[in-house]
Amino acid sequence: MLVLIYKESTLTTFELKIIKINIITAILTFICISCAPVNTVEPKINDHTNSQGGSENSKNESGDLKPANQEHQKDEKDSKRQNTILKLKEIGKTLENQKKKEKEEQEKIKKLNTEDYNFTNVLDDKALYFLEKANLETKMQIKRILYSSLDYNTDEIKKLKEIFDQIIKTSQGKEKELALTYLLQTAEFIQSQLDEHLKTIKMLLDYLNQKDLEDLIIHIEYGLKLKAEFAKQLKETVTKFNNEAQKKFEKNGDFIWNASEALEHIKENYLKFYSIVSGDVEYKKMELNKQK
Repeated sequence: MLVLIYKESTLTTFELKIIKINIITAILTFICISCAPVNTVEPKINDHTNSQGGSENSKNESGDLKPANQEHQKDEKDSKRQNTILKLKEIGKTLENQKKKEKEEQEKIKKLNTEDYNFTNVLDDKALYFLEKANLETKMQIKRILYSSLDYNTDEIKKLKEIFDQIIKTSQGKEKELALTYLLQTAEFIQSQLDEHLKTIKMLLDYLNQKDLEDLIIHIEYGLKLKAEFAKQLKETVTKFNNEAQKKFEKNGDFIWNASEALEHIKENYLKFYSIVSGDVEYKKMELNKQK
């Protein structure tokens, strides 16, 4: 203190002012340095970081749209598949109920006169190449569709049997074989395919892709359409040979059908079923659309 006081007393007033100004300047400089940020470029770095973060967020928000769309598409696809499967299960119930009724009615007819209603001569005829090794199920399928086509009317069934018996009795070779093939094999094809579709519904729906499921609906609807048309044609055949002059009454009371005309009638009216029963799905779809 004594030294400072001494020095201060020996200095001029101007010099004291200069010293004070320098001291003040030094103090202010020290204060400014102390208060200044350690890294003056940090705000820029922060700005860049924030900008980059915002860019990343934008990318994430934009990127999230794609998974969201994919999830939506997957939900729509799953919903469409489930609706198709539900439709097939409903169709399956229809086929199952139809099959159950046909078997029940067939059992009722079986208890009647076997000679008149079981088509033994027809279904066991060795000239029919497709029935030579036919199993019991195949024969049952033929009976099911024939009986149901005639609404289980035993009179009509008996008349149909008479037509078959006369064709077998009076015709030979390819003529007989083709006529019965067009009618009986077509009947078997229609019914067996519907039965196979029913098995598919029961066992394989979970293993089919969407196109296969949709195609299966087309195959079944077309099969049911053919079965209905076949039934209509069969009724017309029985009526034709029952009401018109294609039969003559013998002395013993039996009816003899004009076999040659019966053969021509069958070839003309049942060949169409034989040739289209196994059409591809596009053809079947086109045929079904004609009804809409």
